[in-house]
Amino acid sequence: MHGQWTEALAALRFRDFRLLWAGQFVSMLGTQMQTVALSWLVYDLTGSPAQLGGIALARAIPTIVLSLFGGTLADQVDRRKLLLVTQTTAAVLLGVLALCVSLGWTALPLLYALAFASAAAMSFDSPARQALIPALVPRERLANALTLNVLAWDVAAVVGPALGGVVIARVSVAAAFWADAVSYLAVVAALLAMRRDIPAPRPERRGWEAFLDGLGFVRRRPILWQLMLLDFFAVVLASTTGLLPVFARDVLGVGPDGLGLLFAAPSIGAIVGAELFALVPVPRR
Repeated sequence: MHGQWTEALAALRFRDFRLLWAGQFVSMLGTQMQTVALSWLVYDLTGSPAQLGGIALARAIPTIVLSLFGGTLADQVDRRKLLLVTQTTAAVLLGVLALCVSLGWTALPLLYALAFASAAAMSFDSPARQALIPALVPRERLANALTLNVLAWDVAAVVGPALGGVVIARVSVAAAFWADAVSYLAVVAALLAMRRDIPAPRPERRGWEAFLDGLGFVRRRPILWQLMLLDFFAVVLASTTGLLPVFARDVLGVGPDGLGLLFAAPSIGAIVGAELFALVPVPRR
């Protein structure tokens, strides 16, 4: 049993990956808290399910439009420096949001603008973060590192919303935003503490040519774009998480505490499902 645990956590033996992993976990906790807080705040202010959908759209538009360019940029510049820029930008934006809410400045256009801007920053952050991991661990430990990354996300997606609901109910909505702003600094500290000198990528193509190369790579591999489309339509047409504040306040009457648990429930199901799926034999075809 001890040997199995050692093998499962093998990638954490590498200091720079361990720093990034821990920083990411703290940051993801804050992000999950902020998701609950912003949804609760918008619905509390407006009582409108349509406005909840509007906030989700304000986040989705920059994510859809800019993520492709973020991936291209991550293949051409120093990823650690790019992450420092995106994480610092996100911390400043969330700090502004927390300050505005603390002062009672909760005009809906302001909330929309800050949600849009923070999502835009994260569109460049996520590709750089994922691309940095292979430079922090040996090739034979990459699969283990990626698995630990998924584990950190799943745990944060359970603990973060539940913690966010408690913070909103016991302290304030603004406190959840302040917690998220501070959580980004964990990744900044991890990046600054890394010892390894990670060389910047030197791609054969840059700019628009590199962007088109990426699209061509996916187009030539049907399994990739088919899975992407399947996931895209499942989220766009079947996701109901954006309406959870309506159920928490008006249907179930459980308040922000219950809203946090509702946001955590899909991730709990995902973890249980993953454990059950691991017991299923791998299909031959």
